[in-house]
Amino acid sequence: MPARSAILRADDIALSDARSAGPAGGLDDSPLPAMLVDPEGVIAESNAAANALVSGGEALIADFLADGARAPRTRARLELPGGPGGAEGRVLELALLPWALPGWRLLLLTDVTLEVNLRAALADSRQRYKDLVDASSDFAWETGPDGAFVFVSAGGALGYGADELVGRQPAEFLIGPGDAGPQLPFAGQAPLQGYEFWFRDALDNPACLVASCLPLFDDLGRWRGARGVCHDVTALRAREAELAAARNRERLMAYVLKTINDVVDPGALLETAAAATARAVDAAACLIHRGPEPGAPKARFGDAPDDEPPAASADGLPAEHATDVGSWISVATRHGGAVNGALRAWRPAAAEPWSSQDLDFLTDIAGHIAVVIEQAAQHEALDRLSRTDGLTGLDNRRAFFEAIERRLGGRETGGRALDAQPAALVYVDLDNFKQVNDAAGHQQGDEALRAVAAILRRSTRAGDRVARLGGDEFALWLDATDAAGAEAKAAALLEAATELAAFSPPGTPPLGFSLGIAVHAPASGEDLAELIARADAAMYEAKRAGKGAARLAPAAAERP
Repeated sequence: MPARSAILRADDIALSDARSAGPAGGLDDSPLPAMLVDPEGVIAESNAAANALVSGGEALIADFLADGARAPRTRARLELPGGPGGAEGRVLELALLPWALPGWRLLLLTDVTLEVNLRAALADSRQRYKDLVDASSDFAWETGPDGAFVFVSAGGALGYGADELVGRQPAEFLIGPGDAGPQLPFAGQAPLQGYEFWFRDALDNPACLVASCLPLFDDLGRWRGARGVCHDVTALRAREAELAAARNRERLMAYVLKTINDVVDPGALLETAAAATARAVDAAACLIHRGPEPGAPKARFGDAPDDEPPAASADGLPAEHATDVGSWISVATRHGGAVNGALRAWRPAAAEPWSSQDLDFLTDIAGHIAVVIEQAAQHEALDRLSRTDGLTGLDNRRAFFEAIERRLGGRETGGRALDAQPAALVYVDLDNFKQVNDAAGHQQGDEALRAVAAILRRSTRAGDRVARLGGDEFALWLDATDAAGAEAKAAALLEAATELAAFSPPGTPPLGFSLGIAVHAPASGEDLAELIARADAAMYEAKRAGKGAARLAPAAAERP
C-alpha cells in the first residue's frame, strides 16, 4: 500500500501531467487509480485501476461527489460492500483535487483496506490482552528505575486506587523482612513465576499475593524497572490453613481416642486420657476433674504449678488464665446435657502461647473426655459393688483379704514401712445373733448388723480396714499394731458392744462380740492363710470361754 506522502506526490505529478494533456489526457498513464470529475460532479473519465477498485461501489462514489457539490469535501473514506461469491468488502480513501480546467476536479482513490484491518486487529489484540490480564490477575503493575510504581491497572489493588499506589515504593506495603533482595517481585532482576509474598491492604490487613513478573532493561543492559501481575490468594491460603488445622485436629483426636481405646484396665482410663491429651497439645500438665463442682483432680499428668486453675465455663467454651509462670486452659466436660467434670491443661510461660487451634482441639476432646469420665465412674461403681458388702457398706471378704495380701507382700504401704512393723488381724463373731433374727425378725437383725458396722468403723484409723466376711462374721486389720495394742483395741470393742443389747428381744441373751486376735510379725514369714487360721482359732476359743470375750492367738513360730 502506498504511503500517504507518496500519494500526495503522485497527486502533484498527476495534476502536472493532466494540465498539459487537457481534460481527458493523462489518466491512463497514471499509476494511481484516478477519475476526472466535471463541474457538474459527474465522472467524465476514469482509468483502469480506478474502474477495478470501485467495481460495485459506483453509487457510493456518486453520492460522495453529489455531497461535494453541495458542501465541498476534499477527502473521505468509503466502505464498499463485499461482492458476490464471498468477496471481502474494501475501504477506500478518496482525495478530490483541483484540475487544470476551471470547475474540473481530479478524484484519486487509495485502497486502505489492509491498513484498516491491521489497525482493527491491533485494537482487538490490545483489548483481548487487557481482558486476559484482568481475568487472570487481580492487578497489573510496573515499577520504574527508582523501584516506585509507575503504573497500576485502572481498578487499583487491595482496596487502594491506582493513583494511591503510583509514585509510592512497594516496600511501604510489604509485610516481612525489610530487605527482600533481588527476590522482591517489584525489584526483580530476573523473571519470576508464582512468587508468593504478603502485602498490607487498604484496611491494614495482611493479604497473600502471588506474582509473575519480568525485569525491564534499556539498550545498555541497565535495569529500568519491572512489570508483572499479582493475584490475591489470601482466601485460598486461609481455606488451606483451616483444612490443615482440621486435618491436624482429626489426627490428634484419632491419636487420643486410640490411646484411650487401647486401655485394658478401666481404672486407668482417666490417667491415660490426661497423658494423651497433654501430648496432643504439647502441654506440660493435664488434669481431669470429676463432678460439676471444682475439686481435687481425679487424674493428673505432668507437673502443674500450685496456682489455682480457672473455673470451667458451663457453656463448654475454654477459659484461659495466664500467670507469670504459665497459662491454664480449662474446659467443662458435658454428658447428657449436664456438666460432669473439667479438662485443664497448662503450659509454662516459656512455651508457645495457646492458639485457636489448641482451644478448638481441647473443646472437641472435652466431649470425649466426658464419656471417659462416665465410663470410669461406672467402672468404679461396679468395682465398688463387687468389693463392698451391700448391707453395711464395709469391705466384703474378697476385697478385705486382697488388701491384706497386698500389705503382707509389701505392695501397699500407705507411705509407711508396714512390712517392718507388726499388724493385727481381729476376727469378730456376734454372740446370740440367731435369737435376734428368730425373735425380732430379719429387719431387726439387719439393723443390728449395721450397728455393728458402725461400731467397728469408728474404732479404726486411716490405715486400718474393716470388713463383713459374711453372715454375722466381721474382721478388722489394724496397721502398725502389736499384741498390747491389739488387746487394748479388743477391750474397747467389747465395751462398745454393750450398745448392741438394745437389739436383743426381752428374755434373750444380749447381743455381743467374741473376738480372736492374731498378731503378724514380719520376721515370722507367716502367710495370709496361716494368719487367718490363728485368728479364727482364737475367736472360737473366746466362744468356748463363754462369749463376750477376746483371746490372743499364740505368736507364729519364726521360720529359719
